Amino acid sequence: MNASLRAAGLCACVLGGAHLTWMVVLTHPEKIRAAAISCGNFVGRCIDKVSEAPRRAVLPVRAFQGEDDEHRAALEGQFQKARQLAEAHGYRNISLEVVRGAGHVPLAAESLAYFDSLRRAARVPVKPDPELAR
Repeated sequence: MNASLRAAGLCACVLGGAHLTWMVVLTHPEKIRAAAISCGNFVGRCIDKVSEAPRRAVLPVRAFQGEDDEHRAALEGQFQKARQLAEAHGYRNISLEVVRGAGHVPLAAESLAYFDSLRRAARVPVKPDPELAR
């Protein structure tokens, strides 16, 4: 994870890290402030028990999916499984955004814009939280 994202308590996946991102979201929501996933897979790897931490209910999680991604159908099906698992355990702030005209690409700009929108809405404090660094 990028050091600046880690210091801010953010978790981002830009192709290739969705399994780890979902694992952190579902097992340690208290360790991050928000998560963004781009064209991500989910098969439940490394998730033995879903967290019961109060933070899970409000943790902002956004998955981005390219409209023209050749893997879109499979990836959206996997997202639905992740969201169903999360919602069954009290998560209430998980969303999917389909990016018009995009293929199976990192969608980094969309992830960063999402984090910035949370910051601007004061849902994610600007200063790093030392408690999240543990």
